[in-house]
Amino acid sequence: METEQIESMLEKIFSQYRRKNPNKKISNAWYCEKAIRTLLETEKNGKLFKRTKNETISKRVGRMIHEGKIVVQEECQ
Repeated sequence: METEQIESMLEKIFSQYRRKNPNKKISNAWYCEKAIRTLLETEKNGKLFKRTKNETISKRVGRMIHEGKIVVQEECQ
């Protein structure tokens, strides 16, 4: 991984954090590490579906299939 790529990710992480928590600071490197891993997984898997409080069962199952948490096997006839 190149320095420029990490720097870009950190800028994105700090920007998102500031929007959600305008009066707080990130004071732990572990937060950044976890956020970078999440961004890398998002890029690897394509667009991740976000969980919402109003998520329907069908949307949840679709999201979990996409994330690979549920494996669907076709029936043989």
